[in-house]
Amino acid sequence: MFDVKKDLLSKILKRFSDNHLLVSENRIWTFREFIEESYQFSKFLNFKHHNRVPISSENSEFLLKILLALWFKRAIAIPLNPSIPLSKKKELLIKVGCIEDPSEELLEIFYNHSSKNNLKKNYPRVNNKIFKTKINQNKLSINTKSWGTIIFTSGSSGFEKPVVHSVGNHFYNALGANIKEPLKPGDRWLLSLPLYHVGGLAIFFRILLSGAAMVVPNEKKNISKIIKNFKISHISLVPTQLYRLLQTKDGQESLKNLKLILLGGANIPEPLIKKTKDLGLKIKTTYGSTEMASQIATGSIDSYKILPFREVRISQKNEIEVRGKTRFL
Repeated sequence: MFDVKKDLLSKILKRFSDNHLLVSENRIWTFREFIEESYQFSKFLNFKHHNRVPISSENSEFLLKILLALWFKRAIAIPLNPSIPLSKKKELLIKVGCIEDPSEELLEIFYNHSSKNNLKKNYPRVNNKIFKTKINQNKLSINTKSWGTIIFTSGSSGFEKPVVHSVGNHFYNALGANIKEPLKPGDRWLLSLPLYHVGGLAIFFRILLSGAAMVVPNEKKNISKIIKNFKISHISLVPTQLYRLLQTKDGQESLKNLKLILLGGANIPEPLIKKTKDLGLKIKTTYGSTEMASQIATGSIDSYKILPFREVRISQKNEIEVRGKTRFL
C-alpha cells in the first residue's frame, strides 16, 4: 500500500511505469507516458501556486492531464460540467474566486510546441508528434495536504455548494476503496461517470493506486458494446444506467462478464437489486458523499461495511455523522 506523501506519484510511476493507465479509441497511455506528459504540461501552463483554475471539457485526456499538471504547479482544479450555460458558469466561478478557465486547445498547442522544440531528438511520439518524456522522478512532487480540488455539489438543498478537498483526500478515498474491493494490473475500469462529479474522479485515483487501467471511449457508443469491445472488468453505475442496461439481452450479457458493478449515487429501488441477484451479477451497492471524496460504505443493500480511513456514527437525532482522512477541508 502506498503512503500518501509528496513522493506518491514518483512511487506509483516506479511500480507501474509500463502498465496501461488510460485507454481510448485512439491511443493507450502507460503510467510513465501519462504522468510525465502531465508534468511537462505543467511547465507549459502559466499558473501560480494557489490559483483556482476551472477545468471544463468533454475531453477526458485533457481533464486528467491538466488535473495532475495543476497539482504539480500547486494550483487548485475546479471541475465543471461543460454543458452548463455560460451565465451559470460565471456565477459559480465568482463564488470561488476563479481565474479564466483554460481551453483544451492548450493541450494541442503544448504538443505542437514540444514537437518543434524536440524535433531533432530521438524521443517517443505522442499523437504523431515527438515528445520528450524522460524526467527526474524527484520532480514529480505534489502537496497532498493542500487544496487540490473544489467540486460543486447540490446535495438535497437545490443550490450549488463548493466543496474543497486536499489531494490526499482523494487518494485516501481510493486507498480505502481498493482495500475493500482490490484492483490489480490488467483490470479495466470504464469511466462511465462524469469527471466533474466526485464519483467519476474517484475512478481515476483507484486506477493510479492499483496499476489497473481506465477506459475512456467515445461517449456516443452504448455501454454494453464498450464493455465487450474494451474488455471491461469493473464499472461504476447509477441506478438509471443499470436499469437501462438490464432492458436488453446484450446489456444483461455484458454485465455478466464483469468482476464488479459498483452501484450508488441515488436511491436504489429494491426490484432493481433483485433483478441483478436473479442474473447472478457481481454487484456491490455503495453509500457516499461529495464531502467525503466519494465512497463511505460499501456492501449490499441491507449490509454495509465502512471503508478504511473513514468513521461513521448515528447521532441522537438519527443523522449520519462522518469523519476521517477523506473528509473535505
